Amino acid sequence: MENNVAANLVPAETLDPKDWRAMRELGHRMVDDMMGWLETAREPLPREGQGAEAAYQAFRELVLPYPMGSYHPRFWSWVIGTGTPLAMLAEMLAAGLNSNLGGGEHSSVYVEEQVLSWCREMTGFPASASGLLVSGSSMGNLVGLAVARSARAGFDVRQRGLAGSGERLAVYASSEAHSSIQKAVELLGLGADSLRQAPVRADFTVDAGALARMIAADRASGMPVP
Repeated sequence: MENNVAANLVPAETLDPKDWRAMRELGHRMVDDMMGWLETAREPLPREGQGAEAAYQAFRELVLPYPMGSYHPRFWSWVIGTGTPLAMLAEMLAAGLNSNLGGGEHSSVYVEEQVLSWCREMTGFPASASGLLVSGSSMGNLVGLAVARSARAGFDVRQRGLAGSGERLAVYASSEAHSSIQKAVELLGLGADSLRQAPVRADFTVDAGALARMIAADRASGMPVP
């Protein structure tokens, strides 16, 4: 009777390992692996060149397997996309030329001018409009605000600097504007307090009425607003 009852008992649930010896060995290996990882996590400054082959092997092991993920065909995050085979080859051509577009009479300058000409035509800008190609939209925001600052400040910013007027310049943007706008305002020396962020409606369009009231209030306070 007692033997039958004992045989029918359900084993008690437990979080203990089934094999304590195996768990102990695994724990020791975990400690060794983590200590080794922490010990070698910081790459020391190389004192001698390791050669192109070793550098490429390091790239394959330490860089290539850990991208942002934008190469996946269903990567929908942010606005960036993956590289393409043709873009990769084009980057190789550009790196091979290693052109300096700051000046000079060479083909790469005319390639940029041609692209800008196409952009003017597509957007309806006048033929006299100028421009330049930049690395991305964040840099585009910085350059655009720098141009606007110089054009609309009411004094020669390049000659006198921002301290030349003794006044704070206002910059207006949507409350949904990209963070690069504030960074650009700070980098240009305008100060984050100069950034006026207008509220948006339910459809994320700027509340024009609120924006107009903000501009009127700034003008009334004496701030130079174009």
